[in-house]
Amino acid sequence: MKQTQAESVRSELTVLNGQLEAKVEGYNAANAELGNIDVRIEKNEAQLEETSKTLDVTQERLEKRVVKIYRNGSVEVIDVLMETNDLNEFLTKFDMLTKVSEQDRNDFEQVKMLKAQIEEAYEQQTSENARKETVVSQNETEQSEIASGMRQRRQKQSGIEGAVANRQAKEKAEKQE
Repeated sequence: MKQTQAESVRSELTVLNGQLEAKVEGYNAANAELGNIDVRIEKNEAQLEETSKTLDVTQERLEKRVVKIYRNGSVEVIDVLMETNDLNEFLTKFDMLTKVSEQDRNDFEQVKMLKAQIEEAYEQQTSENARKETVVSQNETEQSEIASGMRQRRQKQSGIEGAVANRQAKEKAEKQE
């Protein structure tokens, strides 16, 4: 009967050790995921900073252009072209006006694109931070369960060691009698 009890306790310890190993593996995997999340957050923050700087530069250029248009009045293409004296001057002014117009259009499109990228980056940042909170919470739970399992294992081992010591003491006392 004592042998059966010992086998039962050994079996319980084996199951407990397996559960603890699984918890520790889960905890380690969660820590690795936290590291990955932190890397993604850092990359996203760097991208946000870079995109914000680019947006600031582009918006400033557009604002200066709008101020120039406001102060000088709008430039009528036909007026500029009619003030030319020869074909070469006409082509040069036409080319310049085309480039300015294209730059304005490109800047405007870039501002829209950069604002969309910043909004997307903020959404991703929010998502990553939420995921990080979830993983941290899971890790705290795993850590608590690991500590509880370790206490259970120590208690069972103490119980076994106490029973073995009692049995050895009893056998020793019987031999001395």
